[in-house]
Amino acid sequence: MPRLKPLTEPDITVMPPAEAYDFDYFRARVDADLLARSIAIRVLGVPLLAVPVGQTRRGGWFGVDNLTIAQAVRTVLVPLGGFSSPRVTWRCRPHGSYVAEWGDQPPAMWPDENERLAFHGLLRPGSGRPHIPL
Repeated sequence: MPRLKPLTEPDITVMPPAEAYDFDYFRARVDADLLARSIAIRVLGVPLLAVPVGQTRRGGWFGVDNLTIAQAVRTVLVPLGGFSSPRVTWRCRPHGSYVAEWGDQPPAMWPDENERLAFHGLLRPGSGRPHIPL
């Protein structure tokens, strides 16, 4: 009978925001103050950005492929300012995955894309204006 490997904590590293793979995406869409307070979280070799809530940004999320990693990401966020009410949830869209989520609870369904972008405080690239539904 094969021996089962003991469960280990996932390898997660907190890094400066500019080290995140998706830093340029957020730099063009998120307020500079929020970007400066962001952190890069490296999971399985790829650092991705976690942007705190504040100003027009009401919530955020960090998608991962399993529950253990989502819980570890949530644990990293708990002591940090700007990542209020960190929790682990399951998202069906855009594809099924666990997420570490923070800030206000997003609606189950978005009325439209502008509402979703406004909730996350995303700006139009190059415009400096938030995505606010008309």
